[in-house]
Amino acid sequence: MSAKTIRILIKEMEQDGEKYYLATSPDLYGLVVEADTLQEILELTPQVANELIEVNNQTTTPHSYGDKFELWTDVSYKMVYKPLQVYSLQYA
Repeated sequence: MSAKTIRILIKEMEQDGEKYYLATSPDLYGLVVEADTLQEILELTPQVANELIEVNNQTTTPHSYGDKFELWTDVSYKMVYKPLQVYSLQYA
């Protein structure tokens, strides 16, 4: 069992003139959370991450790319948000 700090990257996105927020993590495989507001993404992301960690702890699924399986029991989160970076999705 090991303690872990998980980096969560929050990006402000825009599609068809509508802004939304997207959270992912290079430390937790499969974490993707989308929300309409920054407050909502800050509340939802740790909840979703905790559920994903719990599921992974019950299986032999690694938590991140290249990891060997280990139980994560003491997890903290470091949220990284850069509000001036807006990513625009455009489809050809």
